[in-house]
Amino acid sequence: MNSKFIHAKYLAVLLLGIVFLIVAAVDAFSATEINIGSGDVYTVTTSKVIDGKTINAKFNIVKTLRSKNYNLNNCTFTMDLTATSESYAAHCMEAIVKLFIVTKKESATNESIERVINLDLDFSPIADLNAIKYGLEDLSFSDGVATFETADLTQASNFVLNVKLSASRKLFKDKILLNDQLEASDYTIEKLPSGKARVSIDLKRLSDEIEDAKGPTLKIELKTLKAVDVKDAINTPNLTNALSASLIIND
Repeated sequence: MNSKFIHAKYLAVLLLGIVFLIVAAVDAFSATEINIGSGDVYTVTTSKVIDGKTINAKFNIVKTLRSKNYNLNNCTFTMDLTATSESYAAHCMEAIVKLFIVTKKESATNESIERVINLDLDFSPIADLNAIKYGLEDLSFSDGVATFETADLTQASNFVLNVKLSASRKLFKDKILLNDQLEASDYTIEKLPSGKARVSIDLKRLSDEIEDAKGPTLKIELKTLKAVDVKDAINTPNLTNALSASLIIND
């Protein structure tokens, strides 16, 4: 037999094996996502192979009546299977999403596991987290001005923005150069196409000691004025009542 033909044959088998492994890996690690913008009841079936055993799951999902208070067209709900349980997440900026497992039934054979899970999705207002729900990112400092990206603070009310500047001292406690709760007049906001905003704080205007300090630490804190109940929320990124970021400047 022609050696080139044999080589090509084995190469084809090898490629098929690689494709099979890729497909198996995708099946093993992929999650199932649905849009929850329309409709009140959803039935979702999904399967996943874990350790050679197929897990088949049927999810019956009901949105509570409070869902009608929110525009959920951009919200999605994700379900994933593990060998012994399930995990859930909601990509939603329009409401706080919580999940309740109403019932769960499971049966198993040598080849597969069958699950039927009934779920309720409940929703509550997220407006009081408008200042925090996009995080606090990209803190930087240049020419006396601290900048970071977060939500558009002009569209939020339930928040406190605090800036702290401290200088480290070897023999004494850190010297606090600045520790202020900022007013709207203490910073400027540049709205970004992403829906976020860039916040700029002129620290030289707030503290005369910053130029003489050696390697001070800048800390920005953004938190809710009145705490919001986010316990057991399945929103992702995770919802919180407080954010902070720190940076050593003037090194």
